[in-house]
Amino acid sequence: MNVLTIHGKKVPTVFDLLGTKENDLSYSLGWVLAQCPPLINEVVLAITGQTIDAATMEGVEVRLQEHNKKDKGYSDVELIVPGHCYLIIEMKRGWNLPGPEQLARYAQRPGLLDKRFPERRLITFSECSPAYAQIHCAAENFTIGKLSHYNWLLFLKALASARPQCSHKQKQLLDEFMTYLKQAVTMRSIDTNWVWVVALTDDRMEGWSITFKDVVDKHKKYFHSVKKGDPPTYIGFKYKGRLHSIHFIEEYEIVDDASPLFNEPNGKPFGEPHYLYTLGPAIKPARKVTYGKIWNPGRNWIMLDTLLTSATIEKALKTTREREKKFNAS
Repeated sequence: MNVLTIHGKKVPTVFDLLGTKENDLSYSLGWVLAQCPPLINEVVLAITGQTIDAATMEGVEVRLQEHNKKDKGYSDVELIVPGHCYLIIEMKRGWNLPGPEQLARYAQRPGLLDKRFPERRLITFSECSPAYAQIHCAAENFTIGKLSHYNWLLFLKALASARPQCSHKQKQLLDEFMTYLKQAVTMRSIDTNWVWVVALTDDRMEGWSITFKDVVDKHKKYFHSVKKGDPPTYIGFKYKGRLHSIHFIEEYEIVDDASPLFNEPNGKPFGEPHYLYTLGPAIKPARKVTYGKIWNPGRNWIMLDTLLTSATIEKALKTTREREKKFNAS
């Protein structure tokens, strides 16, 4: 089978030709909805509880980047089903949510004021848990229509439910979109060789009985401020002069207080959002990998294979830099 690549990276689906930014996501979603009425049926059912047949109805529309002259904003996707629902779908990668200014703009949309639609909603799709979304983007702050937050899992389930109702051509399209969506909506790339290597200490959070090493070794977790960067795919830990372990990050979420999760009643909230990682099994180098003379003792981005084949972290980092320069890796 022939292989298509862009800048050395494989292109597994036609949607990857667009990219994975939020606008790319909305264009892809709009196309799939327009081509697969059964998917519209399942999305409407999952969100509003209404049963429709988009293939036989008149006036069903999927609008992309709809511009409003009053608020001067653009909506990602609008799904209009006459007599049933008017849905504005806001698509977010990772744990992002609309801010107050964006919500204020949507509040002026004519469709959300049109009482001919029994269901008028602003929908967000993201990786956020419903509890986190409600705290940081409360539904009561949006008084026009309904504001509803959904995890991308709901849409993946709608894709699976729609598939048996589709033609062979539509099934192929849904399969490609599902493949694309699974890798596009997260801020992490599964197809990567990069490891974020961080230092661990025996220090403790204020009021905690366990150390940062315990968080990793005993609880298979790790956390850091959202301000320090997006979640990596692999994370490595170094302490006591050597590389300790490397882990695939199985899951992540954003929390404001990790104390209850670690049964630390005397702990305090972080004061700002933190990523909380669930770590996979430890990948241990076959031999001892010492620090060497690394020039950044805190955190480093290093390629996985170099960490597993080098005698020192310094050498692994040097090899990574040389490879970046040679192949323009990113």
